[in-house]
Amino acid sequence: MSSTWFEQEFVPIIDNWVRLSGPLDWIDDLSQLIAEFYSKRAYLTTNYKLAVFQSKSCESDQKIMLFNVRRERSIEWFNIRERELIHGNNDKDMVCVKNITAKQLKSLGFDSSQIAEDEQKDTTYVVLLKVSGNKKESKALLFGENEQIFSWDLPQFNQITSPNQLLFQSNIGLIAFDLYNFSLCEYLRCNGVASVKWKSFPQFDSPLLKINTGFKSRYLCSAEICQMGRKGWDEFSKDVLVVCGCNGHTLMFDWGLYEWTTLPTNGCNQHNMYAYMYQWEARNNGSIVVLNGIAQKSVSEFDLHKHGWYKLPPTNYCHYQAGSTIRSGHVFENKETGLLSVMSYRTNVSPRAVIEVLDHRENLSHRAWKVLTHESQMLETLLPFNIFMSANETHCCIFG
Repeated sequence: MSSTWFEQEFVPIIDNWVRLSGPLDWIDDLSQLIAEFYSKRAYLTTNYKLAVFQSKSCESDQKIMLFNVRRERSIEWFNIRERELIHGNNDKDMVCVKNITAKQLKSLGFDSSQIAEDEQKDTTYVVLLKVSGNKKESKALLFGENEQIFSWDLPQFNQITSPNQLLFQSNIGLIAFDLYNFSLCEYLRCNGVASVKWKSFPQFDSPLLKINTGFKSRYLCSAEICQMGRKGWDEFSKDVLVVCGCNGHTLMFDWGLYEWTTLPTNGCNQHNMYAYMYQWEARNNGSIVVLNGIAQKSVSEFDLHKHGWYKLPPTNYCHYQAGSTIRSGHVFENKETGLLSVMSYRTNVSPRAVIEVLDHRENLSHRAWKVLTHESQMLETLLPFNIFMSANETHCCIFG
């Protein structure tokens, strides 16, 4: 048994078994121990949340963690040897894509010869896509078996000069947005064709966008790919792209018609750059929720059917980390309760970890975001922290 094999395989097996299973029970068969480790790791990769720590000046802060708040456990998923791969010097956004196929990876510029041919047929992968403020430095990271990490450059943009937000949807592909012009976006089809280039959306020219409403009137607030109608129930259901600017102006792109539509302007709330947008399926058949932004706690809701904006209660905390140039929080819907949830981990404020929920079943006069104190404290315990993280401009991106 070589020392390399022992360090890379046997030690992680023992270490993770102890951390995941608590007190080590007596095991007669080593093969059972190994099998249990790999089944545990397979479970983690599908059911745990992912946290990526980036730092502008401290390599040791770079980490990729798996955590599960309910189980009160956290492990380092991969022993990141190439820590510079997740270096956050100029990153503007990051998206984690699960269940991506080898065919789709090929369209993103990945050399599929690095993966065994027999493995490509039925295997799906986890890939981390990063967009940088420098349009030539956008990268993709593929997490393979045996802690392998593949890194490559994404194709360069056509017109986008200040790339900011990234979205991915398997039927559409990868979409990128320009920070200083919220109507400027490009997409990359993931249909298995190699050497694919970014394509620009049809140009949207409207007097609405020419209205000067201040210094940041054209800046991107947030965007989301949404579903109109109930998939599988409504024969007219379709995917649409909704984009909001910091001035409240809202656009929708219909993939079927391949054209832009102007939606009502959000006049009930102010949202700055780096806001979060999420389609809350349990609320009004999929209303769109916009949360926070730089130094903002405001929350707005757009009803896709009534075509109107509504004000929701503000969050107790701003889930944007001051000084960061990336959306690092995670907005999601609890599938069991339908509660709208937002969680974030900020290294430069206290409390660092905050998880809040909103219940739409509550009476309007009493509806408010509630901080899950126990879960928040648990998250703060699970994820790493040192007193230098703030000075090192370290931030944590959380994914579902």
